[in-house]
Amino acid sequence: MRLKSMILAMGAALLLAGCEKYDDSALLARMDKAEADIKELQRLVGQINTTLSGLATTVDALQKQDRIVSVSKLEDGSGYVVEFSQSGKITIYNGKNGIDGIDGTDGTDGTNGHDGQTPTIGVKLDADGNYYWTVNGEYLLDENNNKIAATAHVATPQLRINNGNFEISYNGGVTWDIIGEAGNTGAVVFSKVEDGTDAVTFTLGDGTTIVIPKVGAFVINMDTDVIISAGSSVNVTYTINSSDDATVVDAFGTKGFEAEVMASSVSAGMVRITAPNPLTNGKVYVIAVKGDGTTAARILSCEEGVFNLDETAFAVKVPAAGGAFEVPFQTNQDNPMVMIAPGYSWITYVETKAVRNGKIVFSIEENTSEEERTGQVSINFKQYTIVQEGKSSTPVTGGGAADLETINNGEGSGSISEYKTANGWTASDSRVLNYSSRYEDVDSPRPVLSARSSKNGVLTSPVLSGGCGTVSIDYTRAMTKTGSNFTIEIKSSDGETVLKSSNHVDETLKQYERSKLSFDFNVAGDFIIVVTGNKCSNTGTTNDDFMIIDLSWTGYSE
Repeated sequence: MRLKSMILAMGAALLLAGCEKYDDSALLARMDKAEADIKELQRLVGQINTTLSGLATTVDALQKQDRIVSVSKLEDGSGYVVEFSQSGKITIYNGKNGIDGIDGTDGTDGTNGHDGQTPTIGVKLDADGNYYWTVNGEYLLDENNNKIAATAHVATPQLRINNGNFEISYNGGVTWDIIGEAGNTGAVVFSKVEDGTDAVTFTLGDGTTIVIPKVGAFVINMDTDVIISAGSSVNVTYTINSSDDATVVDAFGTKGFEAEVMASSVSAGMVRITAPNPLTNGKVYVIAVKGDGTTAARILSCEEGVFNLDETAFAVKVPAAGGAFEVPFQTNQDNPMVMIAPGYSWITYVETKAVRNGKIVFSIEENTSEEERTGQVSINFKQYTIVQEGKSSTPVTGGGAADLETINNGEGSGSISEYKTANGWTASDSRVLNYSSRYEDVDSPRPVLSARSSKNGVLTSPVLSGGCGTVSIDYTRAMTKTGSNFTIEIKSSDGETVLKSSNHVDETLKQYERSKLSFDFNVAGDFIIVVTGNKCSNTGTTNDDFMIIDLSWTGYSE
């Protein structure tokens, strides 16, 4: 029975029963519910028509490659507002749970009414590459049996409720066709909207999905710190996110700076900046404007390029044993250009540390000749000379200290191997560890000699001169448990003869506990210091590695 007919019938029954004492509360309640159901259906149908219009806009946006700016939920949670970059805003509603059909009239054989069935309206991609409207999965056809294009450029299908039925019009309300009995709206158009990071996915009631990318933020990407010299020019590249065909870029400078934009496309190019002479601390403003008036800007700070090289480093001769040769510098520019002149293979460019305050590091091989040698290097196209002593000048006179802070170029290493310092001290079967977090006066790695049953680390000096009076050693146990055991030998300059030696055992030294000792040898002439790690007797199979923090000696005295 149609909803409207049922309401009229119930009203007539109410009038006929007016003269009798009859409890009409149940009948009135049924009439109130019927009216409320009709109003609810009409409200929901209005939402469906709004959503159909939104679907047509969504299809158009997909085909013209429009993008989505934002997706926001309606306050009551019933749907979404979707904003496109070119197609404007649309409102779409979610499907609703059904409204029960109206019960049949009472009577001897009366039965309950059944739920109305709302059609599922959607779109389908055809073989011709266009989307067309569908009802319950079948193409919607006009009076000439042609499929109806799903686009906002023609009349969007509309629904209405008439005499208890859903009716649809595809010609702007000129004609209407019954497509189902009025009932619940279900997921008539959209069943789900998923707002992803890069795209929004619309799922229709029949499971069809439409994916539309989101627009990115309109921004200019470029370096904002410009290093420049007086009267010179530099080019700063830029790219633009989310530009359109009408995007334009302009730039202007302050305090005498000039700026010229050289665009290679609507989304990329470079800005050529020319500095005044004398140089000032100016700025350059770069502004991009999209066709819709959206703007993005960057402020470039222009600063004078500075490069200060510590040229005094080249006045110091490199020991014959070779090692790391460091040249400090300060700059606000990129790393300097470093080159080694041909023919000086004994010099190797290792690295440039840091950008603002750093060091240029060369590795120098051992000079086995007795003659001094020189090598040419270039830093930022300026020539410098590195001087290395010959082997005959290697011995150190009258006492000194081992340059253990330079071992392995000041870099730590957990691998047991052989490492050298800049002045030629060699640590074999050793690691290089940094205990600066444990000792305030230790700011760089030191050698850790193995002291094990199968491996004995050895620290060997280069040839030293002036004789050896006292050797002082500052060391710490590196491994767990307790104990240390090492031997110090003073050998002849050829390393073949042990002139004097001393063995030290401390079976109570704890891990990271520090000990400072002195050993008197009083040996004249050129000599070599050798420190060998030995295993303690009280630690079983555990190794007894120890770190030498500092080692120094005094000269011979009669």
